[in-house]
Amino acid sequence: MMRRVATYAAMLIVITAASTTLSAAGLSYADNQVFPHGYVDFSQAGPLAMTDYPFADIGHKMVFQTSYHQLYNIKELTDNRAAGAMWRGDFIFGLGLATFGTPDYFHQVGLASFANYKKNYFRVGMSAAYSRISFGEKYDYLSASTVNLGVSYARNQYLGYIVARTINQPRYYEGDAPLPPEVECGVSYKSKEGLDSQGKLLFAKYQKPTAQLTQAFALTDYAALNWALVVQPVRFGAGLTLSKGHFIFDYKFSHHPVLGATHCIMISVF
Repeated sequence: MMRRVATYAAMLIVITAASTTLSAAGLSYADNQVFPHGYVDFSQAGPLAMTDYPFADIGHKMVFQTSYHQLYNIKELTDNRAAGAMWRGDFIFGLGLATFGTPDYFHQVGLASFANYKKNYFRVGMSAAYSRISFGEKYDYLSASTVNLGVSYARNQYLGYIVARTINQPRYYEGDAPLPPEVECGVSYKSKEGLDSQGKLLFAKYQKPTAQLTQAFALTDYAALNWALVVQPVRFGAGLTLSKGHFIFDYKFSHHPVLGATHCIMISVF
């Protein structure tokens, strides 16, 4: 009985989110997550976060990432992602593919790309994403494309940023309300002792503002712990990052006040 209730609740969240907002990566449930896709540290936002943070600095000449996420142990809420990015001179280019759900239930496919340019302490970027959703074989699919802009300022141990998402306010179908724009701003500080702290605010039209606090601290040269707290609704998470050579393994656990716990695994190759 509880599992059925959780399933219905998750269906409501997914369908409601799909009709009211389109995350830049093409996954409508993204607002319900504790951690952003990609690295916890905003100053090192990885390509899986490229559409959320189009000014991302990958820090390497080339990066490949893949992630697997099954929300609340429900197969109909399965998320798979893969992305790659390359750094050439002052420019960074990236491309990612994401799928969410199952074809016979609710299925969303997102294709996203981004490019940014660095000048002195500033980095500006733009990303575009195409999303297609379907509700089973009996119904035609719906699609929309979004445009996002971002700028960051990083100097010494500080980083500040602002991102405007869904600025073109597309529609999934004619007659539907346009997808609301979003504005996110945040700041990151990295101490000399290895403690990374980030805070951000997210404003979406027709929705209550939300805030997030994230911290990560190094245990050794190869391992780091991180945690996050989000309001509206209140939810928390924790994670462990292991790095060695050209590889990073990232595990995250997060908790939703209604649906319970969920897990995410991500692998990065430099």
